[in-house]
Amino acid sequence: MLEFEHPEDQETFRQLLCDPGEALESYADLFDFRPVKEKRAEFARVKEERRTELVRRFGEVCMLHYAGDCDTASGLRIDHLIPLSTNKLNKLLRGAGTSRTSDGKMKKAPTQTLGSNGPRNLVLACHNCNSLKMNRILDRGTIKRVLAMLAGEWSLGGAMDSPKMAEFDDTRITSESRSFAADLFARFPELRHQAAMERIPGGDRWTLVLKVSAPSGDPRSELVVWVDRGDDPSVAFGDWHTHENVWGAGTEDGAEREALLDLIEGIFADRFVICEDLGGVGDGSATILDMAERDALLDELTSKYSPGRARLRSWSGRMDREVGLEDLDRNEPV
Repeated sequence: MLEFEHPEDQETFRQLLCDPGEALESYADLFDFRPVKEKRAEFARVKEERRTELVRRFGEVCMLHYAGDCDTASGLRIDHLIPLSTNKLNKLLRGAGTSRTSDGKMKKAPTQTLGSNGPRNLVLACHNCNSLKMNRILDRGTIKRVLAMLAGEWSLGGAMDSPKMAEFDDTRITSESRSFAADLFARFPELRHQAAMERIPGGDRWTLVLKVSAPSGDPRSELVVWVDRGDDPSVAFGDWHTHENVWGAGTEDGAEREALLDLIEGIFADRFVICEDLGGVGDGSATILDMAERDALLDELTSKYSPGRARLRSWSGRMDREVGLEDLDRNEPV
């Protein structure tokens, strides 16, 4: 039996991994709650053998395709599908954040031991994807695609084929696309004229997709809204993206849709901004910050792999700038 530290974590992964009728125990091999030090020592022993096995099966490919600049020329390594440890759930579900101790030192949100070194949790990743992912929890679409690939149910070539685009017709798209489109255009009627649809690879099903250029004129701040595989409403802001069941994790049942629409509204209002690392191993890696949260930027700049300096990009462009810990120490506005 899986013994998560918190019941809400178990529910998050149930939504993230399980199809209707599936039990989370079907994915028990992805998890290991032993101390992280033990798991890292084990990983050092098994990673090269696993790398050789995966290259033999799939060739020198990146199985994640997570970063916008995914490129095997950047290097190829073994990565964990579910991270060995992370503090993301403590931040997302329990509001933990960076704080200062009584002597003024920074104290990061606590991490949890989580992922295993099991075969299904060890995958090939290029350096760029590995650096961007770090200890983040991947979206459902990426995880399910990689697991299907490992099971022989998905070919990497098929996953990357460019689907055919067509003029939007809500009578031809999947039922989930139709439902999401209705909610999206009810909240943002101005987006309807930018909608299109794309063919889902491997069949004759169509799904919603729309791209919106940022008023700042920066193509790196483009907004893309689509329904992944026809059943998973998704949003990309620049190089960062999420899915409804991931962004809405921890909300009340039925509130995931509103949470995703609130995200889009927050992007338009510059509440949510792109934060890109400047320097370090994750140079150019992007995440999203909620600037309504008091310590959002501080938490990001003091996270384990952050170089301590970042570039902010906003929808309007008004909040675009480079910022570092030294700026926060001087209490400069961000």
